[in-house]
Amino acid sequence: MNRSKLSMTWSLTAFAVVVSLVRPAAAEAPLLTASELESQATLAITGRVLAIYSRRVSRPAGGAQTHYLLEIDVTSCEKGGDVRPGELAYVRCWHVTEPDPHPQPGTNGHVIPREGAVIRAFLVGSEQPGASRPRRGWDALLPNGLIEVEPPRP
Repeated sequence: MNRSKLSMTWSLTAFAVVVSLVRPAAAEAPLLTASELESQATLAITGRVLAIYSRRVSRPAGGAQTHYLLEIDVTSCEKGGDVRPGELAYVRCWHVTEPDPHPQPGTNGHVIPREGAVIRAFLVGSEQPGASRPRRGWDALLPNGLIEVEPPRP
């Protein structure tokens, strides 16, 4: 075997070994466009985040995510009529806080707004009638259904 064929064989073998050792990267879900947010949401509101409640949850495959419940003082309702200005809305969202050792394609959750910030929230209802424990509330659209429009007051 001549020198150039041997060199090419070693190069291809080395390339194959490197490719087999590299873990596939987990791709982040693409952001929704403004029109996608508006069309997919069953409720769109603007309001100030009064409080943020959180709980860390370990995942079976490893890693952890934090579940959040946002308490929002609604100032306007742009879509849907279930919530009126002056009422409180409770919105569920989550974020990966400890990466999974074997990540899967998907999203790392929501960008969590800061307490005191004014946000625009694009939400979907999660009513589940007939379940053993019916659940009613709102879930933020993934991945960018929570948009901070005004920072918290100092």
